[in-house]
Amino acid sequence: MAVVTDTATTLRCDHGGTILTRSSAKLTISTAPVLLFPDLPGFTWNPGCTAPNPGPCASTAAVVSGAAARLTSNGVPVLLSTLVATSNTPSPITAEPAPNHGTLTAV
Repeated sequence: MAVVTDTATTLRCDHGGTILTRSSAKLTISTAPVLLFPDLPGFTWNPGCTAPNPGPCASTAAVVSGAAARLTSNGVPVLLSTLVATSNTPSPITAEPAPNHGTLTAV
């Protein structure tokens, strides 16, 4: 089972850059809205990525997987912590659920 991501989850590249997440989902975990799979490419990157040329990471280039098969919010698949995605550099994007935060698992 994978952990469902929410706005308390940190999405980051290998170079220390992070993604500013947002969500309008009504489904929440400990009051934090879940992240929706189709929204990942549109998230804004915070400054802080230290990638060399062609860095820094500034956009999501490809999202290969990470959509929940059965859990949706208003019919839209939620984003899982097992996501496979890359930035424009192309660095892998990883999800780090917030410590001591409620969790929800899904397939």
